[in-house]
Amino acid sequence: MKASTLKNCIATLVKLRDVYESQLDARVLEELDEVIAALKGKVSDNNQCEENLSVIGFRALVLIECIINIVTNVTTLMK
Repeated sequence: MKASTLKNCIATLVKLRDVYESQLDARVLEELDEVIAALKGKVSDNNQCEENLSVIGFRALVLIECIINIVTNVTTLMK
């Protein structure tokens, strides 16, 4: 995976965390911070293992799903 793609993924996850931080529980925030840190480590790592990136990518997708579920449930409750 190219460094620019990793940087875009990191920026997107950071924005997602910043926008919905108040609505997320500590477990989700902790996991999100771990994924962001792992991706940042891969940016500086010249020997990127695709297998590790796929695991981190899967974790990121699970977190995004969790955040979307939380946000849409909160939005539904507010109506």
